[in-house]
Amino acid sequence: MAKIWLLCISSFIIVTIYSQQASISIPDISPDAVGQSLWRRKETVSENSRTLLTLMRQIDSISRTAGIARHFASIYTNSMSNIKVQLAAMDSGAQAFVTKFEISFISYFLEACIEYNKGTLSPESVWYFYFSNPKAEPWQLTLIGVNAHINGDIWKGLVKNFSAKEIQYYKKNLLSFQRSIAKAFQPFFDELMEESSYLRFIDGFTKGTSRRYGEWLIYNWRLRQINLAMLYFEDKEKFEKRFEVINRKKHRIDQVIIRKRNWAVQSHDGA
Repeated sequence: MAKIWLLCISSFIIVTIYSQQASISIPDISPDAVGQSLWRRKETVSENSRTLLTLMRQIDSISRTAGIARHFASIYTNSMSNIKVQLAAMDSGAQAFVTKFEISFISYFLEACIEYNKGTLSPESVWYFYFSNPKAEPWQLTLIGVNAHINGDIWKGLVKNFSAKEIQYYKKNLLSFQRSIAKAFQPFFDELMEESSYLRFIDGFTKGTSRRYGEWLIYNWRLRQINLAMLYFEDKEKFEKRFEVINRKKHRIDQVIIRKRNWAVQSHDGA
């Protein structure tokens, strides 16, 4: 049953991206106690915002190339405007946290792009499967990229930059981006719907339930990654076991996506 649902909603998978294109305006107030450690670090929020803007421009440039990386880069770029609006409404501590997290989060993809172009991308990289399938359909590469980004990179970006206390404190802020993520992914889904009579049938047959299930699934993937980051600090032995379970699930999802090469592009006449 789970595999059937995954096939139904894999086209509704939503990219988890929290980013912005301009410097954040910081109110002239003292940060909260938990956020103080963020402010004491060498980089200021404005410096991090400029760094993130530079990285976003690199992603946008990649999305305009003919290379394999453009598929994930394109949907990442298209999601930024929605996230920027929501992020700007958050308090200064949350803005500092999310901005610093995003710098690491997107850097994993950019580093994988560089290593792939050099021919040095490790088979252990969460992005290896993505770059190993240049003949896959664009929609498949987009979804495989989403899988790598969510189920492979989130926890690393958190434990690299923050303490367990900081992650717990801003957990709700990270999860609150769900509505922006869903909105950002809508054009990709609509394009697939136009090309596939099968997906139109599934969407109509389930009365939109499959799409809502997909959104719920992505929310839980993100929540699972945040909890994995917390476990990294709390119990290393349990973390290792949980990490292996999640990694196996990621690989299974990759295989489900790559094996469905034809169903998402069936024409109306060929259905």
